[in-house]
Amino acid sequence: MEDRELLQEKDYEISIQSSGKSREEVYQNLFKQLRNDIHSHIEGYLVEMHVESMRLVHEEIEKFTKKFLFFFLPVEHTHFTATAVFRVRVVEILKERDN
Repeated sequence: MEDRELLQEKDYEISIQSSGKSREEVYQNLFKQLRNDIHSHIEGYLVEMHVESMRLVHEEIEKFTKKFLFFFLPVEHTHFTATAVFRVRVVEILKERDN
């Protein structure tokens, strides 16, 4: 058995787009998707994930009114869409390769 370092640090820059009914829901969805994307990018086991920066590249707010039977009870709905670029530092444990 050889003596070698198994921890490895890597930096990633990932662009993610999300949408939702509120700004809070959009941000929650962005971070959920970030975690999933990081897990798909790394080759080992995730130890730490530090978000070093988050830049909001694009944000769009769409407001519209729905009415019951085209006349009654108008309800205003809002739909948020955002695109963010994350810079993330990841610490992972390298997988052992069988030789």
